[in-house]
Amino acid sequence: MTNDTGLELVGGWPGIYWDDWMRGPEVRKGRQCVFPEVSRTFTFGAQGTSGGQFYKDHLIHMALNRHLIDWEAEDISYLQTDKYDKALAARVNAATTITPDQIPGMPHGKDARVTYADEKAFEKIAKDRLKGIMQDARGGVQRASYKGVVQVKHNGAVLFLVPASYTGTL
Repeated sequence: MTNDTGLELVGGWPGIYWDDWMRGPEVRKGRQCVFPEVSRTFTFGAQGTSGGQFYKDHLIHMALNRHLIDWEAEDISYLQTDKYDKALAARVNAATTITPDQIPGMPHGKDARVTYADEKAFEKIAKDRLKGIMQDARGGVQRASYKGVVQVKHNGAVLFLVPASYTGTL
């Protein structure tokens, strides 16, 4: 994030539900955020800004990275938009297409993708087939989505939840 973006955001930062606020179109302004492989946030108990309403079903399972990474020595150029978009699209395109009903039997270690038609379809898939992921959308944006694609670790692989509008490129 650039300093200018940080300064823009800090002025309106809410006291609670900042993650919902960040997904609002007036804040996002078409911007995207890459999906972190390991969350850099952690909750240490049921009481917090959401009043504990999500702790048991979602937040209790979060884990912190326990491996030291020298980020100054890492080549993170793959996170540049053009490179990231191409790499993610290649992974989504290479994944086996399955239906929501096939999620429980998804082959171990083999990436798969499921297409969702709209927010209601996404919510149904998340609720009925993927216990533990948050189902809500704010401003048309699902939690942890990048250009509509949600990545879920499942059965030793990645399950991509892909909007019906996906054309093979990001």
